[in-house]
Amino acid sequence: DLRFMPYSHSLVAAVAYGSVAVFIGRALGHVTVGLAVGAAIVSHWLCDVLVHVPDVPVWSGAGLKLGLGIWRWPLSGVVFELGLLALAYGTLRPRLTANARRAGDLTFGALCAAQVLNDFVFPTPASVAQLAVSAQALYFVSAWLASRVDRAATAPH
Repeated sequence: DLRFMPYSHSLVAAVAYGSVAVFIGRALGHVTVGLAVGAAIVSHWLCDVLVHVPDVPVWSGAGLKLGLGIWRWPLSGVVFELGLLALAYGTLRPRLTANARRAGDLTFGALCAAQVLNDFVFPTPASVAQLAVSAQALYFVSAWLASRVDRAATAPH
């Protein structure tokens, strides 16, 4: 349940954030990167609609809310999320150098392990503050792992 996030998690916000990413990518001379990041932002909203109960707003908290509720069935939710991760990495992996593939494989394994541990082993944090800290830590570690793949992909051979 999103509780109250009427603007930050709405479709309108996702499109706005995605547009900003495209604009920044274009301004920095990396149109493709901007488009990829913008698409990832909007696709996050679409994935939220699949997994959340009907609490994902289209416009604001008072308007239409969508959600198919895959998370109601924990095993189905994990299979769906790991499947999306595998699909994304399977699309990326053939484009990586051998060094980047090794780093990518380790990152993929770490993300899969984190998903399973989060869903089945570690309890949900007792407070919002603990949840925020643990989520930020996971985001930073994920970004660091991704940077290692990027470094390996762009390193001279």
